[in-house]
Amino acid sequence: MISIFILVFLLSLFVKSKKGKLNKKENDVSLIMTLIIVLLLSLLSGLRSSIGDTGYYLYSYKYIIPNTSEIISAKDWGYILMQRILLYFKFNSQMYLILIALITIFSIILTLKKYSVSFSTSLFIFICSGIYISTMNGMRQYLVASIVFAATTLIIKNKPILYIILIIILSTIHSSVLIMIPVYFIVKKRAWSKSIVVFTFIFLTIFVLFNSLFKYFSVVLSSTQYEGYVNTFGSEDYAGVNILRILVALVPVTLSFILRNKIKSTEWNIYDLCTNFSLLNFFMILLGSYNWIFARIAIYFDFYNLLLIPLLLWNIDKKNRMLLLFILMVCYVLFLREELQPYIYTSYYLKINEEFIGPLTRIVYD
Repeated sequence: MISIFILVFLLSLFVKSKKGKLNKKENDVSLIMTLIIVLLLSLLSGLRSSIGDTGYYLYSYKYIIPNTSEIISAKDWGYILMQRILLYFKFNSQMYLILIALITIFSIILTLKKYSVSFSTSLFIFICSGIYISTMNGMRQYLVASIVFAATTLIIKNKPILYIILIIILSTIHSSVLIMIPVYFIVKKRAWSKSIVVFTFIFLTIFVLFNSLFKYFSVVLSSTQYEGYVNTFGSEDYAGVNILRILVALVPVTLSFILRNKIKSTEWNIYDLCTNFSLLNFFMILLGSYNWIFARIAIYFDFYNLLLIPLLLWNIDKKNRMLLLFILMVCYVLFLREELQPYIYTSYYLKINEEFIGPLTRIVYD
C-alpha cells in the first residue's frame, strides 16, 4: 500500500492545476497522469478484502439484497436499487466494490485537480490525513460525500435548485446528506463576516450546553442514518474523538483567520467557501468530543481542507511556505503511520495477506 502511495504522489508532480500556463502537450500529460492516479487508487481500494466494514458490504451485496417489491419501502432505497441494477448486469461483489471506489476516487481527484492551487499537495494530504483509507470504511457515506464534493461547482455558480435536487437524490443512498441543504446557505457567506461570527457564537453556546440540549439532538438523529446511535451517548464504546484530531481540525481555521486580509482574489476564489466548510468541520469534530457520531457528519466538510490548506500555504512568502510545507509533510507522514496501524490490508485477488481475510468475506469468495 505504501509503495502505491509513493507512486501516485510522484505522478501527481506532473499534474498541473489551472493556475499553470500549459501548452497542449503538458495538458495531455497532466490528464494522463490524473487518470492513472484515479485508476491506481481505485483499484487498490476496490480490490480490498478487509478494512472497516468491507466484509459486510461484500457479504450483504451477495446475500442480503431485498427483492424488488421491498426496495421502495426501504429507507435507503436508492442504494438498494443501485445494487439490484448491478446484480442485473452480473456484477459480482468485488466488481461492485471496484465501481463504488472508482466513482468515489474519481469525484475527489477531479475536483482537487479543478480547484486546488497545488494538486500534489492536496493529494498528499488526501492520502496522509487518512481520508483515503476512510473511504474504504463507511463506503456508502463517502460515495455520497464525494459526489457532493464534485458538485462544488454548483455552489460556486450559485445554482441552489440543482444542488438541492442532487442532495435529495443522494439522500436515497445515505440520508445524512440532507444536512448539506442548510449548509449550502451557510457556506455562501463571506468568511469571517458578521453572520459567520454570530453562527460561531451560537455553535459554541450549543457546545457548552450540549448535555442540556441533547434531547433535541436525539430527535434530529432519529430521523437520519444514525438513529441507532442515539442511545450510545455516554457509552465508553462510543467515546468522542481525541484532542489531537480536534487540534488538527483547528489548524486550517486558525491559519485562515490569520491570513484573511492577505489572500487575494483569484479565478479560484474559493477562500470563503473552503474556510466556511473548514469551520463547520471543526465544529463537528468539536461536537465529536461528546460522541464520535458527529465526526461522521464532518465527512462532508473535511474534503474542503484539501483545497484550503494549499491555498493558505501559497499565500505565505516562499521561505516560510517551504518550511511550513516540510513540517506539514513530516507531521502527516507520522500521522499516516499511526493511522495505518489498526488496519491490515488484505486482498483475495491480489494475494495480499490472505490469511487475515475474515470469515464473513471468505464466504463471498468460496
